[in-house]
Amino acid sequence: MKKAISFNIGAVALITLAMILSGCGKKNETLSLSLYEQNLEYQAGKFSFEVTSNTNWTVRANQNWLSIANGSGQNSGKVVVNYRKNKIPIDRNANITVTTEGGLVQTIAVKQKQQQNPLLGTWKYEALNGLSKIILFNADMEGIWQSIMGDIILENRKFIYEFDQSYIKLRFPNSDDEESLIYKVIGNNLQITEENGDVYNYVKQ
Repeated sequence: MKKAISFNIGAVALITLAMILSGCGKKNETLSLSLYEQNLEYQAGKFSFEVTSNTNWTVRANQNWLSIANGSGQNSGKVVVNYRKNKIPIDRNANITVTTEGGLVQTIAVKQKQQQNPLLGTWKYEALNGLSKIILFNADMEGIWQSIMGDIILENRKFIYEFDQSYIKLRFPNSDDEESLIYKVIGNNLQITEENGDVYNYVKQ
């Protein structure tokens, strides 16, 4: 009887020791980031943040206008994020998540501003011979180009446009036509230099 009791006590002790030893091999994972919000201007660029951890981790972005230069790491490290220019007329948002191998998650909320559009509205040029040119730029990055002589519409074309600080690119649907225009906005005046070098001064309507 004493041998049986002694055997049982020994078995329990071995099991307990094994549990203690196996527990020593497990980490209590930690994860923190150097930032949790990031506000961006509309231009393309990059930013970085630091990950502090004691284990392996991965980084993912939920929007394709963000790209992660180094999508994984071990313990602590630096992550670089590249972002594209915001060409749409609204602010946009994304999330970057950092996840440890054990499932801990931290998130960065990213917001990128819209590009301010000085072209919005209707602009009109009037020549001395009675010819008028009208350009409409709307917030959906579409517009209309008209040439009018008196009451007669000589040209009425829809276009899609992109712009930066000095150039406008017009693309006309259902054709291969494109135009690159140099522009300058001063108050209610829009100066446009066409590809042939002609300069027109439009007034906002």
